[in-house]
Amino acid sequence: MTKTKDKKYKSSSTNSSRRKRKPPRHSEPEFDFGDLPPWAQKTIALLIFVSLVWVFVIKPFIEWVNQNITTIITISISIIALAIVGYILYWKYETKKEAEEQAYEEKQIAEEIAYKEKLEAEKRVYEEEQKAKGFVKFVDRFGYERWGEPNVVEKWEKKDEKAKEKEKIVNQIIGEIENFKQSRNHHNEFPYQLELIGCLKSKFPNADIEQQKGSSRPDIVVGNVAIEIKGPTRTADLRTIADKCMRYCQHFEELIVVLFEIEVYERRYGEWEMGMKNTFPNVKIIRKQ
Repeated sequence: MTKTKDKKYKSSSTNSSRRKRKPPRHSEPEFDFGDLPPWAQKTIALLIFVSLVWVFVIKPFIEWVNQNITTIITISISIIALAIVGYILYWKYETKKEAEEQAYEEKQIAEEIAYKEKLEAEKRVYEEEQKAKGFVKFVDRFGYERWGEPNVVEKWEKKDEKAKEKEKIVNQIIGEIENFKQSRNHHNEFPYQLELIGCLKSKFPNADIEQQKGSSRPDIVVGNVAIEIKGPTRTADLRTIADKCMRYCQHFEELIVVLFEIEVYERRYGEWEMGMKNTFPNVKIIRKQ
């Protein structure tokens, strides 16, 4: 019995070992699109896209064109004909418009020439009349013409020459001030005054500091030109300038206001400047940074 059992046990163990040693059955590999190289993936995607476009877009469109070819040709010819007609009409319109504009310009030029000739004729007649009265023509520095007796015209000429010379000096002073650059910003106006007088004295030796006339004592005086300096310029400083303008203009022929380092809102300064120009049109205001 024991031997029989041993045999059975051996045979069963042998069979089980044999069963275990059987090679495993391999399943067939599944296709995965992601395993393909990138170029192959792109090629396949492109082919699919082209196929879809062909099936759903190009092919139906070709069929539709074949079915409606006569209508398409008719519409195309109509559009081309309309475009040609429209272009011709537009060209004619532009040509006509250009001709009208040219005619209008020629008319304006002719009228202007005729008007100038009329003025010249009237001017010649007027001059002959003035000469017959014994008057002489005077043209001032601004180009304005006046007629008067010789002795009166002589006075006008002297006055005009004097004013011209004064304006020349004033313009030179203004030019020097505009070109002047302070070494730095200062806390009060006195350093500005010293630097500016040093600059002006090189060209105007008669420039002086605080030369008093009456109750007026401007910061700098060059001949009959008074120069008032403010810096840093604040709202309170702007208020005092109008009072000084009223006093200085009584003793000096010209007044120049020089403002350094303005610390006022632009709107406030603009209103002040406009008021100064309206009230004191002859006062020159120079703004320095």
